[in-house]
Amino acid sequence: MSKSVNKMKASFENILSENALKLGDTVTLRQVKSTIGKPKDQKDTIKCLGFKTVYDSVSMKLTLDALGRINKVSHLLEFKKSA
Repeated sequence: MSKSVNKMKASFENILSENALKLGDTVTLRQVKSTIGKPKDQKDTIKCLGFKTVYDSVSMKLTLDALGRINKVSHLLEFKKSA
């Protein structure tokens, strides 16, 4: 495997283990920082996740696709496992 794939895999495992999550769990995401001054791809990712404004919350099922998006903008988000 390439270095970038290994780095991404380690990052995903880190997110899952730190929050006691596994694929298929429902998570609640909350945008806690603004996208002002951030690159366009991060702004697009926030929109793709379903956020409209800062402090907006979104619930979603955790898939590899969603995990990649969350990883890309994790510095702008707060997330927890839904009950």
